[in-house]
Amino acid sequence: MTCRILVVEDSPTQAAALGMLLEQAGNEVVIARSAESALEQLAAAPFDVVLTDIVMPGMNGYDLCRRIKGDPESRDIPVVLLTSLSDPMDIVQGLECGADNYITKPYDPDHLLARVRHVLDNRRLRLNAKTSLGVNVRFLGKDLAITSEKEQILDLFISSVEDVVRMNAALLQSQRALADAHARLEAFAQEKAHEARVSDARYRALLHNAGDAVIVLDSDGRIVEANPRATELLTRSANELSRQKLVDLLPAAGLEELRAGLLR
Repeated sequence: MTCRILVVEDSPTQAAALGMLLEQAGNEVVIARSAESALEQLAAAPFDVVLTDIVMPGMNGYDLCRRIKGDPESRDIPVVLLTSLSDPMDIVQGLECGADNYITKPYDPDHLLARVRHVLDNRRLRLNAKTSLGVNVRFLGKDLAITSEKEQILDLFISSVEDVVRMNAALLQSQRALADAHARLEAFAQEKAHEARVSDARYRALLHNAGDAVIVLDSDGRIVEANPRATELLTRSANELSRQKLVDLLPAAGLEELRAGLLR
């Protein structure tokens, strides 16, 4: 079912991302960059639901919600607060100003769309309710009629929010610890890479400046590296010596023992 949604978000990037997500799900979306602009949009045309950020320049999301719920023309429009859920007071203040629900940042696309459908389903249930006793809600795909006292509902809700915020705080702490460990590992890797470069530079300097001929062979006796003194004695360049077998370059006379040792 297509819905007309008013998104109130002062961040152009977040507003565009949220608007695109909702439009891709088949909804009509109007973006308001401030609470004042949102009130103008609401006065000009009807909306099925309002999604509003809490922290905005000028009028904040709580005050906007109070204005919407205090106007007989718009009081039945569900208002959903966009919150980081870093403080339980976000939800308590949302209840105080009459908000219908909340969505946490950053948004999980499937969860966000499901929460909007949930809010609209609850609105439909309450508008069509035959009784004024208790409250009608949709929970986990089922329509329920809750007849508990509002204080009981509020106590249960606040306890649930506290648990969620506590879990969220623990997750954030774990993420920070993981990021810190990753940073330390990256610093250690960079330090070791620097040490390796310094060690290689020292090796190259010693090899190049050595007064004796130095030749590095692989397991097959082929030349991998030769310093300037070695190329001078063998009268060949380093490129010419590369991958050659040393025993093939040595004179035969008096070097049988050396040849045998290199061939072992």
